[in-house]
Amino acid sequence: MLDDIGFRQLLPVVAGALFPPTMAAFGWLLFDDPVFGAAVGVALGVSIYMLLSYMFAQELLAEGKTPEGLLAPPPGYNRGAAAMALVPVGVVPLVWRAVSDTPEPGILAGMLAGAAVYVAGSRVLPNAGEAAD
Repeated sequence: MLDDIGFRQLLPVVAGALFPPTMAAFGWLLFDDPVFGAAVGVALGVSIYMLLSYMFAQELLAEGKTPEGLLAPPPGYNRGAAAMALVPVGVVPLVWRAVSDTPEPGILAGMLAGAAVYVAGSRVLPNAGEAAD
């Protein structure tokens, strides 16, 4: 059986891995373009993985434990801010594609929105290895 830490490490991986094939099917059904759907799914799947890992690491810190393994704080970037930034990277192109046949402007807008969200989020959110103030 999985202990609490094992579950906290496994759930983000499983949730993140299920998103690309799901979104590929969604892209195929709506836009007849499974590659576009899979690309959106990768952005959202990585976002879900990072968000759940970040939340579980913060819970462990609140319990007085040190996050280890997949929940250990990554060097060089803020996982919570990156998770929030990948949401517009995936959602904006999806919404743009629903109203237009050309995905390129939506992809560019999603990347710009993601960069803005990351810059703002990295200033506000504590990193996964730091306790909240």
